[in-house]
Amino acid sequence: MKFFSASNVRDDIKKFERKYKRYYPIFLLLESLFLTTNVLTPLLIKKTIDSAFYRGSVEEVALFSILYFVVLVSQSFIMYRLNFSVAKHLLNASRAKESKGAYAKILTLPLSFLNSRNTGDYLSIFMRDIPKVASGVYLARLQFFFNLGFFLVVLSLLFILNVKLALVVLASIVLFFVSTSILKKMVIRTSQRDQEAYQRFLKRSREVVEGTPVLKQFSGLLFLRDFLDSSAREWSRASIIHSTVNELSNRNIEMNRWVGSTIVLAFGVYLLWKGEISVGTLLAFESYMNWIYDIVRMALTGLTTFFSTVPNWENFTRVFSLPFERASGIDLERFEKLQLKNVHFKYDETPVLTGLNFEINSGDKIAIVARSGAGKSTLVSLFNRLLSPTEGEILINGVPIEQYSLQSLRRNIVLVRSNDILFDTTIKNNITLFEDFPEDEIENVLKMCECDFVKELENGIDTVVGERGTRLSDGQRQRIVLARALIRKPQVLILDEVTSGVDSETEEKILEKILNEIETVIIVSHRLSTIKKASRIIVLNDGRVEAEGTHEELMKKSPLYREIVKSQLMR
Repeated sequence: MKFFSASNVRDDIKKFERKYKRYYPIFLLLESLFLTTNVLTPLLIKKTIDSAFYRGSVEEVALFSILYFVVLVSQSFIMYRLNFSVAKHLLNASRAKESKGAYAKILTLPLSFLNSRNTGDYLSIFMRDIPKVASGVYLARLQFFFNLGFFLVVLSLLFILNVKLALVVLASIVLFFVSTSILKKMVIRTSQRDQEAYQRFLKRSREVVEGTPVLKQFSGLLFLRDFLDSSAREWSRASIIHSTVNELSNRNIEMNRWVGSTIVLAFGVYLLWKGEISVGTLLAFESYMNWIYDIVRMALTGLTTFFSTVPNWENFTRVFSLPFERASGIDLERFEKLQLKNVHFKYDETPVLTGLNFEINSGDKIAIVARSGAGKSTLVSLFNRLLSPTEGEILINGVPIEQYSLQSLRRNIVLVRSNDILFDTTIKNNITLFEDFPEDEIENVLKMCECDFVKELENGIDTVVGERGTRLSDGQRQRIVLARALIRKPQVLILDEVTSGVDSETEEKILEKILNEIETVIIVSHRLSTIKKASRIIVLNDGRVEAEGTHEELMKKSPLYREIVKSQLMR
């Protein structure tokens, strides 16, 4: 049986282990101490018994008994205190380190890889894959190799004590290994099915929680039964089967231990009767038998755990094989012009934008209008590389947008959307995102966004808003999201339905302040009063620019614009 199934997996695991090699000396020291105490224990039993039976030396019996007691105490301390504590510490440290690494990688993924369809997969990585990888790929392999070395040392001692009895022990171990290997394969298969079923259940659970208002509205009991309960039952069945096979594997170990010990004891009594071994040797063998099965069990458990976590490893490492955003580049010092040249964009194979050509200059106040679902939000997401065009190019100041560093690009061109999230922390932290801003600047953006309600809250700006900002109304939440953008003083501000939950009067006040404060503003809105404030309106149709102009010009020359104004825009 090969320890690694493929060279790429082996290479990936070697890279993973390099990060933790500095801990190996600690493991080697503790395992060496543990090995020494376990090897000494049966030998001291042999010496004590043989001294009592054959030499009658009280001094020797007392000496070996004291040594035996000291070794047992040391063994208990090393095994149950040091080994467990160090292993637990390293396990937690590796979980934390890998979680940070995975999160850092997810932050570099293009937005198209972070849509709602993938949320369950990413949650599963943190909740299930990383803990299993840390314990299975890292510690389980160490467990296998250390116990394999331990087994070879003990087996050598058994052959030194008595060759015939050692061969019987070896034969029982071979039978034990064969039966355990068969069950191991079953454990791996059932583990993979359990993992897949869990991911499906996690995805559906998230969708049900997020869709609770819809289910309440339509009394979705049948939906829960057919959609969620079915995946819960599937996961339950897969989990029960995996647990059953795991338990069967553990029981197989105990059964083999009983059978093997009985055979060794019977053959040992026969050799004792023939005078080929001493009583102490037989008892030492019995003591080693208890240990050697534990050694083999732990080695095989480590091997089984490793292979059963390979699906988790593959899922975990798959994140690091995904494409990432190119973050480095030149700084955007001053925005002057944004140009789209034959820009296309599609989701999977569905075209959204087709051959777009237009430009936005510094100082422009632009509104983008189209039918619902026509790609307005997709278009504005291209302006600061939250999305990238599938064809064509976008230039800023005549330079391809990809050549700018993401930090400076997104600092100067800020997109604010109506559904941007608030985190479960204070209003201040949601605005600053833990960056340092002067208090007067925070107060200014709150005034600019008409956030008078903050003063009326119990803890003011230090009020915790709850998960996703649930303790605030939609309008309040959107104003805090807007304040988060404005405090960074962007050169270009893109508003994508950001005040849809705010009343028209308040929106009018906010927009007037923004248009005066921010040099270049791009607006996506369903309110006609907001659209009319733009100096230029771009009308999209079927992913292309249908028309451009002011509100008055478009009402005269664009039938599509007149239709949108009549059917979709609010007054």
